[in-house]
Amino acid sequence: ISYHKLDSDEPYIGDGKQKRKIVKKQLLAMLFAKADAYSKIQEVFASSFPTLLKRINTFKERNGYKVFSHLLFQTEAISMIDKCAREFNNKYWRKAPVFTLHDCLITIEGYEDELEETMKEEFVKLLGVSPNMGIERWE
Repeated sequence: ISYHKLDSDEPYIGDGKQKRKIVKKQLLAMLFAKADAYSKIQEVFASSFPTLLKRINTFKERNGYKVFSHLLFQTEAISMIDKCAREFNNKYWRKAPVFTLHDCLITIEGYEDELEETMKEEFVKLLGVSPNMGIERWE
């Protein structure tokens, strides 16, 4: 509850969606911060991924947290633009455009399922697993 109060004026409900939002925000803040920041979040993360946290913090200590942040952004750009968007563009050239917005890919109505499927395929090729994702329609 205390992390929620730091970030939001909304009442704390405690449902799964709200908890996920809080955890995601805190985890990303930890990843993009100095190695000694967010100690409570690091403790929780280390309980499941101790080796990974140690390697992340060692990298940050040697190279700086800003370099690590830059690498995270570059990794996202490679996966979303160079892999997913490029493959969708190759498949649906002159039929459906693809645009980026933050961590999203956007296309025209009628091709959203194809875009989602292309993204899943590319993430499996790249990471061996596809992250949870969903389609949001704009009106």
